[in-house]
Amino acid sequence: MTERGWNEAFRYARESDKTPNRWTMLDDKDLVLSDGQRLICGDNAFIALETPGHTWGTASYLYDARHGGKSYRAVTVGGQGLNAIDGPEQVRAYIRSMNRLSDDALNVQVDLTAHPFSTGLTEKIPAIRAVKASDPHPLVDRAAYLARLAGLNDRAEARLQKELAKAAG
Repeated sequence: MTERGWNEAFRYARESDKTPNRWTMLDDKDLVLSDGQRLICGDNAFIALETPGHTWGTASYLYDARHGGKSYRAVTVGGQGLNAIDGPEQVRAYIRSMNRLSDDALNVQVDLTAHPFSTGLTEKIPAIRAVKASDPHPLVDRAAYLARLAGLNDRAEARLQKELAKAAG
Protein backbone atom coordinates (compact mmCIF):
# COMPACT_ATOMS: atom_id res chain seq x y z
CA MET A 1 0.00 0.00 0.00
CA THR A 2 0.99 3.64 -0.16
CA GLU A 3 2.27 5.36 2.97
CA ARG A 4 -1.04 7.10 3.35
CA GLY A 5 -2.89 3.83 2.73
CA TRP A 6 -0.98 2.04 5.49
CA ASN A 7 -1.60 4.90 7.91
CA GLU A 8 -5.32 4.89 7.12
CA ALA A 9 -5.55 1.12 7.53
CA PHE A 10 -3.88 1.23 10.94
CA ARG A 11 -6.21 4.09 11.99
CA TYR A 12 -9.33 2.28 10.73
CA ALA A 13 -8.25 -0.89 12.53
CA ARG A 14 -7.87 1.04 15.80
CA GLU A 15 -11.28 2.66 15.27
CA SER A 16 -12.84 -0.75 14.62
CA ASP A 17 -12.11 -1.65 18.24
CA LYS A 18 -15.19 0.41 19.11
CA THR A 19 -17.47 -1.51 16.73
CA PRO A 20 -19.03 -4.98 16.69
CA ASN A 21 -16.96 -5.79 13.56
CA ARG A 22 -13.49 -5.42 15.05
CA TRP A 23 -10.57 -6.26 12.79
CA THR A 24 -6.79 -6.09 13.08
CA MET A 25 -3.86 -5.16 10.88
CA LEU A 26 -0.35 -6.49 10.54
CA ASP A 27 1.97 -5.30 13.28
CA ASP A 28 3.99 -3.17 10.87
CA LYS A 29 4.01 -1.90 7.30
CA ASP A 30 5.08 -4.59 4.88
CA LEU A 31 5.84 -2.82 1.61
CA VAL A 32 5.29 0.91 1.15
CA LEU A 33 4.69 1.82 -2.50
CA SER A 34 5.09 5.18 -4.15
CA ASP A 35 3.36 6.50 -7.25
CA GLY A 36 4.76 4.88 -10.38
CA GLN A 37 6.78 2.27 -8.49
CA ARG A 38 7.26 -1.01 -10.35
CA LEU A 39 7.03 -4.35 -8.60
CA ILE A 40 8.49 -7.37 -10.34
CA CYS A 41 7.08 -10.83 -9.56
CA GLY A 42 8.64 -13.43 -11.82
CA ASP A 43 7.81 -12.43 -15.39
CA ASN A 44 5.15 -9.96 -14.27
CA ALA A 45 5.55 -6.26 -13.63
CA PHE A 46 3.01 -4.26 -11.65
CA ILE A 47 2.95 -0.46 -11.53
CA ALA A 48 1.43 1.21 -8.49
CA LEU A 49 -0.54 4.40 -9.07
CA GLU A 50 -1.69 6.59 -6.23
CA THR A 51 -5.39 7.13 -6.91
CA PRO A 52 -6.84 8.88 -3.86
CA GLY A 53 -10.57 9.24 -3.55
CA HIS A 54 -12.23 6.12 -2.18
CA THR A 55 -9.78 6.68 0.67
CA TRP A 56 -6.89 9.13 0.65
CA GLY A 57 -4.42 6.26 0.48
CA THR A 58 -6.01 4.26 -2.34
CA ALA A 59 -3.66 2.76 -4.92
CA SER A 60 -4.47 1.13 -8.25
CA TYR A 61 -2.29 -1.30 -10.16
CA LEU A 62 -1.37 -1.58 -13.84
CA TYR A 63 -0.04 -4.81 -15.31
CA ASP A 64 -0.18 -6.85 -18.49
CA ALA A 65 -2.76 -9.56 -19.08
CA ARG A 66 -2.10 -12.09 -21.81
CA HIS A 67 -4.45 -13.96 -24.11
CA GLY A 68 -3.75 -15.88 -27.30
CA GLY A 69 -0.15 -14.71 -27.52
CA LYS A 70 -1.10 -11.04 -27.15
CA SER A 71 -0.56 -8.73 -24.21
CA TYR A 72 -3.08 -6.15 -23.02
CA ARG A 73 -2.75 -3.42 -20.40
CA ALA A 74 -4.92 -4.28 -17.38
CA VAL A 75 -5.83 -2.35 -14.26
CA THR A 76 -7.20 -3.12 -10.86
CA VAL A 77 -8.70 0.09 -9.51
CA GLY A 78 -7.98 0.22 -5.80
CA GLY A 79 -11.22 1.82 -4.73
CA GLN A 80 -14.35 2.85 -6.54
CA GLY A 81 -16.88 3.58 -3.82
CA LEU A 82 -17.68 6.93 -2.30
CA ASN A 83 -18.38 5.44 1.12
CA ALA A 84 -15.37 6.82 3.04
CA ILE A 85 -15.56 10.46 1.96
CA ASP A 86 -14.66 13.20 4.42
CA GLY A 87 -15.58 16.21 2.30
CA PRO A 88 -15.53 17.90 -1.11
CA GLU A 89 -11.75 17.85 -1.55
CA GLN A 90 -11.69 14.07 -1.31
CA VAL A 91 -14.43 13.81 -3.96
CA ARG A 92 -12.38 16.10 -6.19
CA ALA A 93 -9.38 13.80 -5.65
CA TYR A 94 -11.57 10.83 -6.65
CA ILE A 95 -12.58 12.57 -9.88
CA ARG A 96 -8.94 13.39 -10.68
CA SER A 97 -7.99 9.76 -10.03
CA MET A 98 -10.71 8.37 -12.32
CA ASN A 99 -9.63 10.86 -15.00
CA ARG A 100 -6.03 9.74 -14.58
CA LEU A 101 -7.02 6.09 -14.99
CA SER A 102 -8.86 6.90 -18.23
CA ASP A 103 -5.82 8.65 -19.75
CA ASP A 104 -5.06 7.38 -23.26
CA ALA A 105 -1.36 7.18 -22.36
CA LEU A 106 -2.11 4.32 -19.95
CA ASN A 107 -4.03 2.47 -22.70
CA VAL A 108 -5.97 0.31 -20.24
CA GLN A 109 -7.88 -2.34 -22.17
CA VAL A 110 -8.76 -4.81 -19.40
CA ASP A 111 -10.68 -3.83 -16.26
CA LEU A 112 -10.00 -6.42 -13.55
CA THR A 113 -11.84 -4.89 -10.65
CA ALA A 114 -11.40 -6.01 -7.07
CA HIS A 115 -15.22 -6.18 -6.81
CA PRO A 116 -16.44 -8.10 -9.86
CA PHE A 117 -20.02 -8.24 -8.59
CA SER A 118 -20.27 -4.44 -8.93
CA THR A 119 -19.09 -4.15 -12.54
CA GLY A 120 -20.78 -6.95 -14.44
CA LEU A 121 -17.63 -9.05 -14.43
CA THR A 122 -19.33 -11.87 -12.55
CA GLU A 123 -21.89 -12.21 -15.34
CA LYS A 124 -19.06 -12.70 -17.85
CA ILE A 125 -17.73 -15.84 -16.14
CA PRO A 126 -19.46 -18.27 -18.57
CA ALA A 127 -18.01 -16.40 -21.56
CA ILE A 128 -14.57 -16.32 -19.93
CA ARG A 129 -14.68 -20.06 -19.33
CA ALA A 130 -15.70 -20.74 -22.94
CA VAL A 131 -13.17 -18.47 -24.66
CA LYS A 132 -10.49 -20.09 -26.82
CA ALA A 133 -7.01 -18.68 -27.43
CA SER A 134 -8.02 -17.75 -30.99
CA ASP A 135 -11.19 -15.92 -29.83
CA PRO A 136 -11.34 -12.27 -28.80
CA HIS A 137 -11.32 -12.19 -25.01
CA PRO A 138 -14.53 -10.80 -23.47
CA LEU A 139 -12.57 -8.73 -20.93
CA VAL A 140 -10.52 -6.83 -23.51
CA ASP A 141 -12.86 -3.86 -23.85
CA ARG A 142 -11.42 -0.37 -23.47
CA ALA A 143 -14.71 1.29 -24.42
CA ALA A 144 -16.58 -0.49 -21.61
CA TYR A 145 -13.81 0.43 -19.16
CA LEU A 146 -13.94 4.10 -20.14
CA ALA A 147 -17.75 4.10 -19.95
CA ARG A 148 -17.58 2.63 -16.44
CA LEU A 149 -15.11 5.31 -15.31
CA ALA A 150 -17.33 8.00 -16.83
CA GLY A 151 -20.28 6.61 -14.83
CA LEU A 152 -18.20 6.65 -11.67
CA ASN A 153 -17.29 10.27 -12.33
CA ASP A 154 -20.94 11.18 -12.97
CA ARG A 155 -21.84 9.78 -9.55
CA ALA A 156 -18.85 11.55 -8.02
CA GLU A 157 -19.93 14.89 -9.54
CA ALA A 158 -23.37 14.43 -7.95
CA ARG A 159 -21.72 13.57 -4.63
CA LEU A 160 -19.48 16.62 -4.92
CA GLN A 161 -22.54 18.87 -5.16
CA LYS A 162 -23.95 17.29 -1.98
CA GLU A 163 -20.61 17.70 -0.17
CA LEU A 164 -20.34 21.34 -1.24
CA ALA A 165 -23.90 22.01 -0.04
CA LYS A 166 -23.14 20.31 3.28
CA ALA A 167 -19.91 22.33 3.70
CA ALA A 168 -21.77 25.56 2.95
CA GLY A 169 -24.03 24.80 5.88
